[in-house]
Amino acid sequence: MSYETNLSDARWHIIAEFIEDGRKRKHSLRTIVDAMLYVVKTGCQWRYLPLNFPKWQLIYYYFRKAGSQRFTGNSARRTTRSGAREESVGRSGI
Repeated sequence: MSYETNLSDARWHIIAEFIEDGRKRKHSLRTIVDAMLYVVKTGCQWRYLPLNFPKWQLIYYYFRKAGSQRFTGNSARRTTRSGAREESVGRSGI
């Protein structure tokens, strides 16, 4: 079923480059991402996802997994950037 929150083909191709890993899955990653976007956009509870999406537990698993990877990536970037900022701050006298 199509919802306003579903990704367009063009947007999916951009995102797919970053998350597709070639593994075979029962449910496509696009469907999983569409379900996550549905929850985020509508604010519905996980358990009330429409039945044409995979089980809410699976969507929630990927949502948590994506969030933890994103946090890890950001914290690693912050460490690198904070070191760079400290150097530039020390040189500029701020």
